[in-house]
Amino acid sequence: MRSIVYNGVDLSEWSSAEVVEKAALPVVPDTMVVPGRAGALLVSGRIPPRLVRVRLYMDTGFKPGTNGLADIRHRAYAAFCSTVGGTLRLPDELELEYRDAVCTDAGSWSSLFEDGKGEVSFALLDPVAYGLARSEAGTSFETGGSWPTWPAFELVACLFCRAGRLR
Repeated sequence: MRSIVYNGVDLSEWSSAEVVEKAALPVVPDTMVVPGRAGALLVSGRIPPRLVRVRLYMDTGFKPGTNGLADIRHRAYAAFCSTVGGTLRLPDELELEYRDAVCTDAGSWSSLFEDGKGEVSFALLDPVAYGLARSEAGTSFETGGSWPTWPAFELVACLFCRAGRLR
C-alpha cells in the first residue's frame, strides 16, 4: 500500500502518501486529593484524540487530463467528507487500522497539474491502532497494535445430537 485507505476507499489508485506528523499520545490524568498526601492520587486517565497529518501526492501513473484530475479531486473529497467517521489505514503501518477517524482538514491541492499535492488532517477519536483479526487454535498467539488485546471466545452450540434428535 502506497497511500491511505479511509472509509474503505483506497487512494493508492491515484496517489501516494507520506505521514507528516503523528502527535504523541499524552494521558490526561484524573486525580483526587488525599488528606495527608503531599501530591495528588492518580485515579485513572484517558487518552484524548490523536492528530495525524498526511501529505498526498497526485500519482496516477498516466495523464488523466483536466476532467480526470477534477474527477479524482471530487472522489477524494467525497471520501474525506464523512460525518460519521471511519477507519483509517496509513502507509507506514500496513497491518494496523485506526477506528473512529474523522477528517478535520483537507486543504487544496498545490497544483492543478498531474504533480499536485495536498495535506489532509485526521483526528483519531479512538487512538488505539488495531491489528488484523486473527483466529488461533493454539495455546498462545500475538496480536499487532498499540493496546493490550484480550482474546474473544466464540462458542458454537450444537442443537442436534448424533442421532438427529434434540438434547
